[in-house]
Amino acid sequence: PTVAEGTGVTLPKPSYFDLDTGAIGDFDASRDFLWQTSGGDRVIGMNSMRFADLGVGPRVPLHHSCSDATRNEAAIYVPTLVAGTRLCFNTTDGNLAGVRVDEIQPDGDLVISFVTWEGP
Repeated sequence: PTVAEGTGVTLPKPSYFDLDTGAIGDFDASRDFLWQTSGGDRVIGMNSMRFADLGVGPRVPLHHSCSDATRNEAAIYVPTLVAGTRLCFNTTDGNLAGVRVDEIQPDGDLVISFVTWEGP
């Protein structure tokens, strides 16, 4: 079952994102990743959570693609992180999530689509 999902979600720099609820905001232990600018524009997995970079694709990755992926990345930087980049996360609530970068706007906002599935 799907826990949360969203399309065209805009994350200003810097902001923390919770893939289990779709919440955007300041630091909170339940957040799953940080979109950060200082030290280089990048996405960082929070709470030692790792993710997989599935490369560029046309849509959010499917559940089986994420469940089969080795999630061992701690951060991904621009310019490797581009529009179309697909990422798979284990969330802080123990779920599995697929994320697609829809756009990195000129002002630095990150626009994503995501789906979070119940369980690993």
